[in-house]
Amino acid sequence: MPMIFTLDDKEFQAENARAVDDKGTLWILIQKDALGSNNLPVLGWAAIGHEGVKKVSCWDWFDFKEIIETSSLKEFYLSAKKAETRNKDDASLEQYKPTIKTTLTILDKQYTNNECAALTTECFR
Repeated sequence: MPMIFTLDDKEFQAENARAVDDKGTLWILIQKDALGSNNLPVLGWAAIGHEGVKKVSCWDWFDFKEIIETSSLKEFYLSAKKAETRNKDDASLEQYKPTIKTTLTILDKQYTNNECAALTTECFR
């Protein structure tokens, strides 16, 4: 039964809820009163990073992808500034830096009637 816990929770930070074995494996004590499909209590130690237990971040939950930004800060700023005035007559994304290009692609998906997003607060709503 899959369960998601935040290891930063105070209950997992307590000294008596953590242990490290001689191989350096971190063990966390799980004590939950009602979990699972039958609302059964869960009690036991979970070895973080071993079979059946996977440590993930919130970035692992969705279809996140890494964007490699290759431009300088000045180039990035100028690209973002240019994207503020983007319109359907000049909707091409090829002129923008990778991060701006990806952001505009995501924002464009919310528009219909051949409109396109500009990099404004209104588009983010």
